[in-house]
Parts: sequence; structure tokens; C-alpha cells
Amino acid sequence: MIKRQADVTRTLLIRAAGDAISEAGATTFTLDGVAKRAGLSKGALLHHFPTKSVLVEAVVRDLVDQFWNDVQAAALEDSEPNCRMTRAYILTIARLGEKQNRRWGGLATAFVVDPSLLHLWRDTLRRYQQAVESETQACESAWIARLAVDSLWSAELFGTPSIGGTSRAKLIERLVGLTYPIAERDKQAA
Repeated sequence: MIKRQADVTRTLLIRAAGDAISEAGATTFTLDGVAKRAGLSKGALLHHFPTKSVLVEAVVRDLVDQFWNDVQAAALEDSEPNCRMTRAYILTIARLGEKQNRRWGGLATAFVVDPSLLHLWRDTLRRYQQAVESETQACESAWIARLAVDSLWSAELFGTPSIGGTSRAKLIERLVGLTYPIAERDKQAA
């Protein structure tokens, strides 16, 4: 499928805005800076995104969509159906790079400044939650794993002391292990 030039330009602007937000924050980045970063005029930017808030919403929407597409792709690769979405969620967070985490961290300020943007994340989280609940009725250890990875991700987003390197990798492996049925977990531990 051939992308229209307008779609390519919008994507370029959204990515440039994401980079600007990750460096300057959602409240202090400038439209001039985004246009310059994208190699376009400010008029071209305003043609696609008439206000800063419309551009920020597009960045949030793009990042959220990208995140959940990655979760879905990871789930499709998983042959164990029980708690597949939770494992996919954990692995997606584990695979986020520093650049993506800086974007999420920058957008966290946007959520505070404009709480209406938070609905994009909440709505997709509700859909995810429904998928988790439909795949398993009661798996306490999977919920514990999910909440633990959320805590790890929050620490990484806000730059608070956390763990890295092999300790982080071991923690992720352990959290993923908590999502398997008990018999499967016993095999993995052996």
C-alpha cells in the first residue's frame, strides 16, 4: 500500500514532536522547533496540526497505538494461551528503548497538564484489561507481575532509582515466569 504524501508528512511531524517532547517536555517544546526538526515550515505543521494541543494529542495517540500494536504482536508470538497478554505487556515494556521511555516520560507531563489526554491511555488500558480477564479467570501471580512491571516502568519513566543490566533482565524473566500456569512455571524453574 502506498502512503499518501500527507500521511507521510503527518507521521514525520508526529515523530519530530515526539522527539521534541522527549527532550523539552510536553509543555515547553515549540512548534517552530518541531517544524525545524522535521525539515518543514511552520505553516506545513499548522496545516496538519492547527494547535499545539492537537499535535500533542496526535503524539499521544501514536505512542499508545504503537505500544498496543507491539503488545498484540508479542501475544501472537506466544504459543501458551494462558496469560499471553500479560506476558506480552511485560515483554513490550522490557523492550522499550531509552528513546521511547523519554517520549513516554515527556508525555507524562502532558497527562498532568491536560488530563483529557489521559483518556487515550485509559481507554486502551481498559481494552487490554478485558483481554487479560478473558484469558484467565483468576491468576493472582499474573496480576502481581503486571503491577510490578508497571512500577518498574514508572521508575524508568521518571528517572527514579531502579535496577538495570542483568538484574533488570532477571526481574523481567521472573515476572514473565509468574504468568505461566503452575505446572509450566515448575518446568521453567527446573
